[in-house]
Amino acid sequence: KGTVLVVDWLWSWGTHIREACPPSHQPVNMEDRPLSHPLSQRALGWWGMGLRVERIASWKDNYTYLLVCEATGDAAVVDAPELGPVVQRVDAIGARVRQILSTHHHPDHSMANPELAKLYDAPVLGHVSDRERLPGFTRGLEEGDTVAVGNHSARVLHIPAHTRGHIAYVFDDALAVFSGVVSKVAAYGFL
Repeated sequence: KGTVLVVDWLWSWGTHIREACPPSHQPVNMEDRPLSHPLSQRALGWWGMGLRVERIASWKDNYTYLLVCEATGDAAVVDAPELGPVVQRVDAIGARVRQILSTHHHPDHSMANPELAKLYDAPVLGHVSDRERLPGFTRGLEEGDTVAVGNHSARVLHIPAHTRGHIAYVFDDALAVFSGVVSKVAAYGFL
């Protein structure tokens, strides 16, 4: 299917990805980009309206992602530890948040879930094993499930390494993967 752009924690090992990816799929330098940047250009190409990826700085060294279907305006928030920056960006672009997607239960990826869920009347999705650990949890996902953001669909991959309930959201058509803490997979983590 082609090269997949791994979006989360990209800046920490961009050099290695640059060596493995063809020039058309090389990662952007996350530190030099504005807070709003459509990372996945393939989804815009042939189909007209794509999946827009908004990178939102949160805490001192984290990012939350706002995924917006440009055809419908429907959106999903991925890994939000902080409410304010997300609300500010959603309001600025007029997106309609329909769900909160969590890759794992750690607070630096999920602390704002309950507030976002209440504000946008949106469910919080995460792995079924995180039912008791993920703040605001309302719907459990397993390997092979799908999640829709407007007209775009993601496959759910269970990638237990950083945590037992760690999952990734794979948007095949957009060539994007939202995977949480990629650089730590198979290295260490708190279960």
